[in-house]
Amino acid sequence: MRNEQTIKKLERIVADEPSNHEALFQLGRHYIENDDLNGAIYYLEKALTVNPNLINARYELAVVFSRNFAYEYAVKEWQKIVDEDGDFRFHEIDMASMVNLTIAVKAWERYDASEADSPYKHFTLGFIYYCLRMIDKSISQYIKAVTSNDKFEMAHYFLGLSFAEKGDFANAFKAYSIELTLRPQSPNVCYHLGMANYRLGKIQQAVLSYQKAIQYRPRYLKANFQLGISFSAQGLFPQAEKAFKLTLDYKPNFADAHLELGKAYHKQYRMDEAAKEYELAIRSNPRLKEAAFKLGELKKSLGKMDEAVNYFQRASELDPTDGDIYYYVGSIYSQQKKFEEAVLEFRKALNLIPNHDFAIYALGEVLFNMGELDRAIEMYKRGLQLNPNDNKFRNALGKALFRTGDLEQAICEFQKVLEENPKDAFSHYYLGLSLFKTGKIAEAAREYQRSVESNPNSAYAHFCLGASYSKNKEFELAVREFEKATELMPSSEAELALFGTLQLLAAIGIEHAQQGQELERRYIQIREVYRETVKALANAIDARDPYTRFHSARVSRIAKTLAIHIRNIDSELIPASYIEDIEIGGLLHDVGKIAIPDYIVRKEAALTDEEMAYMRKHPLEGEKILKDINFPWQVIPLVRHHHEKYNGRGYPDGLFGESIPFGAMIICIADVYDALVTNRPYRKAYSAEQALGIITKGRGTEFAEGIVDAFIEIVPTLEPLLVDITQKRDSDYNPERRSPRA
Repeated sequence: MRNEQTIKKLERIVADEPSNHEALFQLGRHYIENDDLNGAIYYLEKALTVNPNLINARYELAVVFSRNFAYEYAVKEWQKIVDEDGDFRFHEIDMASMVNLTIAVKAWERYDASEADSPYKHFTLGFIYYCLRMIDKSISQYIKAVTSNDKFEMAHYFLGLSFAEKGDFANAFKAYSIELTLRPQSPNVCYHLGMANYRLGKIQQAVLSYQKAIQYRPRYLKANFQLGISFSAQGLFPQAEKAFKLTLDYKPNFADAHLELGKAYHKQYRMDEAAKEYELAIRSNPRLKEAAFKLGELKKSLGKMDEAVNYFQRASELDPTDGDIYYYVGSIYSQQKKFEEAVLEFRKALNLIPNHDFAIYALGEVLFNMGELDRAIEMYKRGLQLNPNDNKFRNALGKALFRTGDLEQAICEFQKVLEENPKDAFSHYYLGLSLFKTGKIAEAAREYQRSVESNPNSAYAHFCLGASYSKNKEFELAVREFEKATELMPSSEAELALFGTLQLLAAIGIEHAQQGQELERRYIQIREVYRETVKALANAIDARDPYTRFHSARVSRIAKTLAIHIRNIDSELIPASYIEDIEIGGLLHDVGKIAIPDYIVRKEAALTDEEMAYMRKHPLEGEKILKDINFPWQVIPLVRHHHEKYNGRGYPDGLFGESIPFGAMIICIADVYDALVTNRPYRKAYSAEQALGIITKGRGTEFAEGIVDAFIEIVPTLEPLLVDITQKRDSDYNPERRSPRA
């Protein structure tokens, strides 16, 4: 016999101390090792007589009964090992006895084929396999047991446990349901039926099952706990709170119950009570990572950032592989503007979870705030690679591109966001900023307006809309928007940080807009005075020669019509404000003739070379006259250069091609056309077709090709525009009188 001396020593101890249950238990184990099953049963039963709660002895006794093929006795012993909550008490069993199980399994496999089927035998085998975590074999044996005896209560119950162990909660539910018909008032069955329902997402059915379990056993610890979990899952936090408190009444150091009660308080914004429960959870189980993590979340929400970091770091020490923890620490450092530390934490998170989109975005934001725009753009693009439809990343990318000055690409990104979400206030706002910066004020104003419509409480958007209106000299609208910006409370953390500055800027904007209104009113009045003065001056100039009367007015109208037409073709060629410069330039183009003697201006015969040289001074004389007048229009270059030719053979400077002011080229062609279609002392007026033919011959030499092409398109529309301007026509036409004068 093996260990014979040890056995004799234990027998002497038992003889002297018959109630020494530990010595009796060890004797039983030694007899098991020697395959003396009857001796083992004797000593194990004596040990349990002395101490019925000796779980290891009862477990070993059940194994020995099963090895001795006394399966019914084995089952009865194992029923006693199941705790009051209905679970097998593995944690109280010395797992070194698995050697005994292995021996038993080999024996059963050897004799199973020759031995008659018995539900108790199959249950025993199923149970042993269950203990060995060989779940598929366990399920097979339990199914054989219930097939042999469909009233076998424990077999249905443990079949359900085995299915649940495997994650097959649908079949677990079926097994528990059959068991419940056999034991309708069993708290254990009700509890596990509730667990199966919960796992299947049937929360209300789970609640009813837990409540039945508690009805049959009021102090059912785990049923009360799971009832609280189920109430929390339904958002019924007061009911959950009551269930967790009952659980803690039964077991004050139940760390998970403190944790879940803390969560229930947290959801109800009862922060002090939640913090207390999280702390109790940590005190009950210092290794409960989730409690430390939740306490970190709570402290963060209360603005106690340093305390939050301490708890998050404690959680990371318990589980260094949890990337979310580093993300939260990084987000706190980011809020504290500890950007270098934040970058390190976000990178730790991404090392563990490379596709952590929140960490990618947050790292991009930190880099953006550090001014490392290229690296920020890389992170935003990385986020878009993971999820091309994530507008959070696309907006951030657009914002970063805006900051780098890549306005066209920024505009493109914001437009992509708005294609998917037309009401994205952020995109409208930043698209407005980008357009404003590119000089597209009207388009920018439309985007700001859409931003305001999507987010009426954004002081930023109202302020920028006001700035756009002010820039466009729509001062009443500007004042309205600035006033809204001063009245609104901040709608975001960013606006809160700059709220005082924004209020001040809006107040200044109101003052400037109001001043602008007054200035604009006066400016309009002054412009009208100037305009009437210019018209009078032009009429006075034209009146010196009866054959050119109203010539300047007609040139002005033709030039303005041509300028508008060209702008409609390509708005970048002519700004809207330049059209009025051209109109006034047309009225004043011959103002220099004031300095030319009447005998030259009014001469009906051809001019001599000397007289022609004098006449060609009128553009320079016009510049001299106008240079000291503070006109609201830029007309001097137009007056000086309206006789330049595209081939460089004009006067006074012989400018060539694109070096000639664009407006001067427009006035030039209008001047020539009006001279051709008007009666002169030396010739009768040409028809529009004849005049157009002459101008077309000068295409590319005297006149720019594009301007001629545009002029050809408007000629049919000119006559109705000129009918109210009186034309002086000379009936005495003398073809001998010729002059190259325009």
